[in-house]
Amino acid sequence: VPRLDRKVGRLASIEGQPTQLLNLPPGCRFAPRCSLVVDRCRVEEPDRVKVGHQHFAACWKATA
Repeated sequence: VPRLDRKVGRLASIEGQPTQLLNLPPGCRFAPRCSLVVDRCRVEEPDRVKVGHQHFAACWKATA
């Protein structure tokens, strides 16, 4: 959620178009357009893991 009470850095964008919700691929939903994709991403959906204070990620590389 955007915050107006403090200055934050710009979020990095991901190339390509978002996946169609009615035609989700197997595995990670970002795999088709992720620059860090590995074979596991295309077949297994990663669990959500805590990577910071009130910050979570669902990525096989998040804990690597």
